[in-house]
Amino acid sequence: MYHRVLSKKEILENYSQDGIVVKCETFEKHMKYIKNNFKILSLLEFIEHFQKRIPFETKSCLITFDDGWKDNFQNAYPLLKEIGIPAVIFLTTDFVGTKEQFWQERVMELLLGLYDAAGSDSNVTTRLMREFPDTDIESILKCERGSLKDGISGYISFLKGKSKEEIEKITQRLADLTGKWDSGKTTEEAFMDWDEIRIMTKNRISFGSHGKSHAILTRLQKREIEKEALESKERIEEKLGTSICAFSYPNGDYSEQVLDIVRNAGYRVAFSTESGTHSAADNPYKIRRINIHGDMTNSIPMFLARVAGLW
Repeated sequence: MYHRVLSKKEILENYSQDGIVVKCETFEKHMKYIKNNFKILSLLEFIEHFQKRIPFETKSCLITFDDGWKDNFQNAYPLLKEIGIPAVIFLTTDFVGTKEQFWQERVMELLLGLYDAAGSDSNVTTRLMREFPDTDIESILKCERGSLKDGISGYISFLKGKSKEEIEKITQRLADLTGKWDSGKTTEEAFMDWDEIRIMTKNRISFGSHGKSHAILTRLQKREIEKEALESKERIEEKLGTSICAFSYPNGDYSEQVLDIVRNAGYRVAFSTESGTHSAADNPYKIRRINIHGDMTNSIPMFLARVAGLW
């Protein structure tokens, strides 16, 4: 499971959490090693194993990307195309071709900016502590710069336990304190557009749904979950002219209700973020994956240790 593939320059400029980022050089190492040492499946081949209960060959793998970031097209796709590796990318349809940010990146950007502002203006700290009188924000303000993104990532994990409405209120309160940021848009498209997605379909890249809005489905009412699953599927099918049969749960969170809705929407497989390997006899709506990011996998031995579940 990958998310973002970024150059060294892009890594310095992005607001994503480190746990979803891999350097271009690291990604190339992974793909070349996988190409030579694993049996790489396409999405349809992967699904066929579940439908026919055909055991996977040793060292079979499926390469997946969540979210549909622009860098998937700019940085990952050229290499995948060059060395002939199939993959599947799960799209969050409300974000395709937009300059919008996920709330996680928005919170990261706002808190990084407020941290810097607080370093030169004590009034910023006073206002922050008045607006957010909790230990989480206080601990972020006390972080050393080198561990700041980790501290903010912890706060983002805390926010994931809140409702969509609560997160929106908190994000807006942070934005109001800055007095200078817009409503969460970036200067450039953060996500792939439909033309780029169509190009990729011609070269062994499949697509699935990651919901409409990237909302955590277990926090939603039944009708909202149905909308996330159905409308995203219909949108991708309309744009690509092909049946969409795979779903990835945003944040990996699902319940039996969510699973039933996804299955009834017509998906044949659904992917979680639970770590581990999978067999053809396992539940195809609870597929485990191994999250890969740069800090832990920047060498092949570390990558293999991660794949083997040693950390």
